Order: sequence, then C-alpha cells, then structure tokens
Amino acid sequence: MGFNIGWIGVRSPERSEILDLLGVQDTYVHDEVNETPMSWAHLPTGWTILFFNTPDERFEQAYTALAQTSDVIACVALETTMDCHVLSACRGKALWSLLYQAEQKHLGVQVGGTPPSCFQLIQQSLGEAQAVSDANGDDVDHLFEVPLQVAEQETGYAYGRSRFDWGEPRFTELR
Repeated sequence: MGFNIGWIGVRSPERSEILDLLGVQDTYVHDEVNETPMSWAHLPTGWTILFFNTPDERFEQAYTALAQTSDVIACVALETTMDCHVLSACRGKALWSLLYQAEQKHLGVQVGGTPPSCFQLIQQSLGEAQAVSDANGDDVDHLFEVPLQVAEQETGYAYGRSRFDWGEPRFTELR
C-alpha cells in the first residue's frame, strides 16, 4: 500500500491570507507524519506547503482559490496506481503541468506549457534509469518520479521525507 496524497506549495502571500482564503484555522497541533486531513508547514525556501491526506474536492477547491492570487505548485501522487500530476499557476494563469500515468507508461511524462529548466535534466536522468530497469526486467517505475522531482526542485519539498538540506518541516493541523 502506498501514499495517495496531494500537496500545494504557495509562495508569497501572508499566512493569514491563506487561512482566510481557504476558510480554515491553524490548530497549532503538530502533525508529525501528516495524518490529519489537512496540515501546513512554512519552509525556509519561501514556500508554504498545504498537505492533504486525500486529494479530494477540498484539495481542488484550495488549488483553484490559491492559484487566482498566488504562485502555486500542486502535486497529486497516487502510489496505488503509480500516477502523479504536478501543475503550476500564477495569479490565475496556468503555467505548466506534468502528468505521469503508469498505465500509459509508453507515453512517458505528458507536458503542458513550459516546465522549469530542471525538467529536462530530471527527465533525461530518470529516463535512462528506466531504460536500464526495463532492460534488466526490473519492476521499477522511475518515470513516476519525474514530476515529483521537478516539484521538489522548485519548492524544496517532497512528500514522504522528513529531512531536507534546509532542515525538517513542521506541519500543524488545519481545520
């Protein structure tokens, strides 16, 4: 069993603006392993990460609202099906998206818009690793990581990790 999660990185707005826009409150209760339905952490990279234990309609509503006023990167990772989708928008304008679906592995990562410059190197590196795995008959899906690593390069955050070069995120529950 794997993760089925969503997170949204928001850059710039005041924390109170995020809470007001989403109609939630910070409980200040530490959510060490992201077990609550919704939590957030503020990173020294300048990004605020909103973590959703399930990428449901609240996730979609939050992304839509935040993308109208802020610079956002949203990530949905469905490890049970090995699908992931990362998209970016700024003040109401979609910038880029990366979609990977394991059932359509032969298509590779589907790209919309102009992804960040790190995308090419990440895609090349993981594409080469995938070719080696496929040749060896390994059951490893390296391409699933392409959108996720691009999102990490842009925000400094990756789900499922607790330590980064900059330290540890401290998530607190939102209600």
